[in-house]
Amino acid sequence: MYIIMFKFKNNIKSHVIFNKTVEQIIEELKKEIPKIYEMKENPELVLMICNCVENIIKKTDNCDKKKIVIEVMKTMFNLNNEEITKVDSTIECFWSNNMITKIKRIEKFGVMFGNWFSRKFL
Repeated sequence: MYIIMFKFKNNIKSHVIFNKTVEQIIEELKKEIPKIYEMKENPELVLMICNCVENIIKKTDNCDKKKIVIEVMKTMFNLNNEEITKVDSTIECFWSNNMITKIKRIEKFGVMFGNWFSRKFL
């Protein structure tokens, strides 16, 4: 494929980032939580997805983080309009109560170092 050789810009770049992020989060959730489909109504799942998106998407990516979270939920659980509205209000509640947080770089490096250490020496 020759399309890989080109750098995406502007709208196309944000669309590609949007789709890759949605796919990546869905794949990780299915791998880490085997019974994910039983958690459709769980607000903790929405909060976890919000935190994942907050830590994956950079300010320069120009993606709407709320749309990504809604798309992940909609794709995984085939949500109807009423359920989408409920997820939207849940996200707003989390945002207004400062529950969506970004992981600090020092914490990321600590986890990466711990993983590397355990792979090499344990």
